Amino acid sequence: MKILFATDGSCYAAGAARFVRHLQSKDPMELTVLTVSYTPENTSSPSVQPWLPEWRRREHERIDQHHAELRETLKSINGKVTMELAEGNAARCILERARELDADLIVMGARGHSTLERLLLGSLSDSVATHADCSVLIVRPPELHGVAAGSDPCPEPAADEIPVRKIELAYDGSASSKEAVNELMRFQWPAETEVSILSVIPTFDFYGQEYGLMVEPHGKEEHQRVQALCEKVISSLSRSIKNVDSQTVMGDHVGDAIVRAADENQSQLIVLGDNGHGLIGELLLGSTTKYVLRHAHCSVWISRHHRTQAEKVAEAAVQPA
Repeated sequence: MKILFATDGSCYAAGAARFVRHLQSKDPMELTVLTVSYTPENTSSPSVQPWLPEWRRREHERIDQHHAELRETLKSINGKVTMELAEGNAARCILERARELDADLIVMGARGHSTLERLLLGSLSDSVATHADCSVLIVRPPELHGVAAGSDPCPEPAADEIPVRKIELAYDGSASSKEAVNELMRFQWPAETEVSILSVIPTFDFYGQEYGLMVEPHGKEEHQRVQALCEKVISSLSRSIKNVDSQTVMGDHVGDAIVRAADENQSQLIVLGDNGHGLIGELLLGSTTKYVLRHAHCSVWISRHHRTQAEKVAEAAVQPA
């Protein structure tokens, strides 16, 4: 498994590194740690030239120190770890390097927990999560809840803290959610890990109470159908994770229902498949995936494993016999 861990040296990146340290892939792991340093666009400008060499020297020293700290944090990883430095636009560098590596997963630390910080449309994590070809994990370290961006020193987690004990897996029976299950099973999770399979049955409250009464029998049938799907997922996941249960809720906004359930269950990670990724899908800012990414208080794993698998099947089909 190829993982690209994008870091900026912040508290959030350090928290994401601790998360990565606990990710135990069942396949051999190749971890690339990428730090992107901002470089002024017009380096030939007279106002930039005098201070640019000294700025670059200090920036490289900072990154060297950060990489040394990360090597210590990640030394227990069972696999190859490579440190890299790039200069330029952070989102572009991360996306291009992920494609060059043919990465299975991009990991990043979220830059904040406040409502404003989570809703910034131009945020780096939002841009990468929207345009990446592979799965993306945005880590919101629990020890940083309520901590302002840029706080110094960074708060330390408890020595025995495991970043993820409770996982919420959003499941609707689609190809993307099925492959999200398969992606989750590619990792060896601690014995105490709990997984709650969440299915949301959409309601239609905006049509009024009369329409709601009309669709109630259908709602019961849908509930039974969803429960049957969840039982199959529980059977599959139980081979890898002992503590698995399911939960079915009804709501007029699927994304909001997912976030609320995660809060109520005190989940540390939400895993969900990303259905739409074409031009239109990228422009639909109200989509379930984007809503969860921007409003969740915990880490979010956006699985695009289904697209990777589909591409492999398509490539195999065109190979000469």
